[in-house]
Amino acid sequence: MSTRVVISVLVTIGVLTVLNFWFYSRRDTMAESPTSLGRGAHGYGALYDLLDELDLEVERSYLRPEKLRGDAVVWFVAPHRQRGGLRGGKAVLEDLRPWVERGGTAVVFGGEHFNWSPVALELAESSEDFAAVIPGAQLPERSVELDEPRVFSVGDLSDGDVSDESGLPFVVELSLGSGKLVAVADHRFLLNARLDAADNSIFAVDLVRAYGVPRVDERFHGLRETRSLLDVVGVGRLWLLVLSLCLLSLVAVWSRQRWPARMLQEPEVIEASLRSFVEALAGHYHRVREHGAVFQAYREGFLHRLRRQRGRDERMSDREFENRMRRDPALDAEVARWLLDGELPTKRGEMVQAVRVLERFAEMRG
Repeated sequence: MSTRVVISVLVTIGVLTVLNFWFYSRRDTMAESPTSLGRGAHGYGALYDLLDELDLEVERSYLRPEKLRGDAVVWFVAPHRQRGGLRGGKAVLEDLRPWVERGGTAVVFGGEHFNWSPVALELAESSEDFAAVIPGAQLPERSVELDEPRVFSVGDLSDGDVSDESGLPFVVELSLGSGKLVAVADHRFLLNARLDAADNSIFAVDLVRAYGVPRVDERFHGLRETRSLLDVVGVGRLWLLVLSLCLLSLVAVWSRQRWPARMLQEPEVIEASLRSFVEALAGHYHRVREHGAVFQAYREGFLHRLRRQRGRDERMSDREFENRMRRDPALDAEVARWLLDGELPTKRGEMVQAVRVLERFAEMRG
């Protein structure tokens, strides 16, 4: 396996790992959040688990109000919203109104600073212990336990929908268009720290019995639905990607069979030497019939070899070396002709004879 393939595989694994962590929902970071995922005192994960244990098909909602089904029942627990100049409950109720008017049922659990002005409701403090009832539901009163609980200051209601001793309701049901908005004054009885007190959990279940199994909204808490890479790409596009990769693989296999990979042969290694150099030049110039050029290249190499053999002559100029060679007693006329006089052979046999003369002279001096 080549280095390029190994690097490509490692890079692919790294990219897929990053994408996996990018799309993976890390629920542990939500453990202390004030949401249905929260396990701390200010979360209401216990409520969600309770409804699930009762085999109710409860689920979370991450959709914008305009994306909700017209007949859906959604709980909004202490929702928060900021839009333009509106913030808090006022912005939430303005966003929910069009969906509720289309037939939706919004059960909104307010908080201390929740602004109910869009539906003409105001908050008031009540006694610590009071009996809560649900408007229009044939359900018994439930004892809701809260510190400084809040109710709605809408006056005395004579139809039995009162919640505390002063006759102020804890739950108010409002009709808006084809739907209804159920306003619950205080959400704190749903929190993990309060759910097991008095009849708090029973009253929460009563709300389900009265209005239906809810979807618990988390979008107004800033959460978005975690979607897998398959959901993002889509099944159809995923199949298109798989088929494209298969097609490319078939084309690659077909190409390799049609045009087999070329094997580069290792060139024959020739030992570097003066003789091999001369032989290589001789082969070249033999094809072009330039025997004089071949012999001239050989003669220059031969003179260089002589200078190296003598050692002390390497620093001499060419003229000084030529004069010293002419005074050499072993230098005869034939050697001088080919070595010093500059004569060049014109035929192959003449060139071979000249090389033999010079090589014999070199052996005599060696």
